[in-house]
Amino acid sequence: MKKLIALSFILTTCSSPKEKQVPFPVLAAPEDEWAVYEGTIITDNELEVEIELSLMQAAVGQESYFALQKDLYLKGVAYGSRSNGKYSVSYGLPEHEQGLTIIDPPIKIKENLITDKGKKLIAEGSEELARKLIQEQDLLAMPELYFKTLGNEKLVQTDRNFNSKTPEYVLFKRSGLFTVEGYVTCEDSVTEFFERNTRVNWKVASLGKIDSVKIKYVGLATEGNEGIYLKALAYSIADATSQSSKALVIKRLLRMEKSSIQNPIK
Repeated sequence: MKKLIALSFILTTCSSPKEKQVPFPVLAAPEDEWAVYEGTIITDNELEVEIELSLMQAAVGQESYFALQKDLYLKGVAYGSRSNGKYSVSYGLPEHEQGLTIIDPPIKIKENLITDKGKKLIAEGSEELARKLIQEQDLLAMPELYFKTLGNEKLVQTDRNFNSKTPEYVLFKRSGLFTVEGYVTCEDSVTEFFERNTRVNWKVASLGKIDSVKIKYVGLATEGNEGIYLKALAYSIADATSQSSKALVIKRLLRMEKSSIQNPIK
């Protein structure tokens, strides 16, 4: 309980009282007014971080709101942060693309812990939590983020002049999350999934937790093209190379084991 109180205090005091707070209308906005992107970026500290970026649709030339979730797994420890604010759109880029500027200033955790209330919270047993929050601030800090659109389905991370950093730092526009249950097969170049409830065949994209799926598959499969049971939280993205024009992304593994049914997808 003390840790929860400490976390609440730190988060609620992260902004200066002199700053005018802009209401963030997450709950007031219909779900279809938001576009959600997921992928990997590189921070100013040269760390690869998984992010989920939600953008409220805006009229041309107008600022709008964003919500940002960052997740980092480093040496077996999970770090994460959530923030929100406004983003702006720049026009006139080559090939009619657009540039996005996201200002995401770090939470002032260190300054808050110096206050008398902060010292008192540490004295009451929240030192471990405070240390982790400071580490998260240091590791995940990236006050300014820049992207440019790539068609209608991707955002490419760029520098402040909207020049691409490297091709792999891309966010993909995704569907809502859903649970899948069925059988996965992993070959050298293609991973496929058969959803047993909808009886739909999916191509699995090389994103999300695909590496974990492949590692587990190698440990479980005992014959070629064997279907291994998989239950996962997933979403879909556009994929021109798939027959259905969509590919499946495994966001979180829920269960994966050898199937009791012989070759269930044959």
